Amino acid sequence: MAMQMAEEQAMEGRWYAALAELDALGTQHDEVVLARGQILSRIGHEDARDAFRQVKNDPCHRGAAHHGLGILSLREADYAAAEEHLREARMALPNVSQVRNDYGFVLMLLGKDHDAEFELRTALELDDGRSRALENLMLLYLSRGETRPLDDLVREHGADAEMVSRLNDRVDRLEATRLEAQGEIILGQPLDGTADEFELGIPNEGVE
Repeated sequence: MAMQMAEEQAMEGRWYAALAELDALGTQHDEVVLARGQILSRIGHEDARDAFRQVKNDPCHRGAAHHGLGILSLREADYAAAEEHLREARMALPNVSQVRNDYGFVLMLLGKDHDAEFELRTALELDDGRSRALENLMLLYLSRGETRPLDDLVREHGADAEMVSRLNDRVDRLEATRLEAQGEIILGQPLDGTADEFELGIPNEGVE
């Protein structure tokens, strides 16, 4: 019951109340530890990494834990670590759109465009076009000046001119973030393209 209450509060953005409910359950269950890590990550608490590390070797939670560690690494502009963790998450949770998008996003930052396109297209189809993957894929094509696949996406998914214009404004930041990922510059605020969805246990729900 407390876990359900924590999930409802988290979905409403009541992160601290959700943590309180989880605290009442103790830390003996890996599911609770993972949920705490996800919420702590959302509020920027430094203990999130410890929570993810605690459960990353558990077969049931390995994918979600590595996903959390990958997001933390991205925020810290540690792109090599982000790629490693998100690759592990992708291997454990291959049918979760959120994971495929975030892995594709970091690959795009590292200039691995072919692999990034594959991951982002997979994420897009898994989520039926209703995700950050559409924006990331469009941004990838814009950065490469590929108009035909971009036009196909606009037609297939109903992206409007305003969205294309907004993404055009992000191309320069993508290029700057790519330079940072290659160690050439340091940005104060790198480009963010990770998925926005949140629910306790996600991205675990992709596992049968």
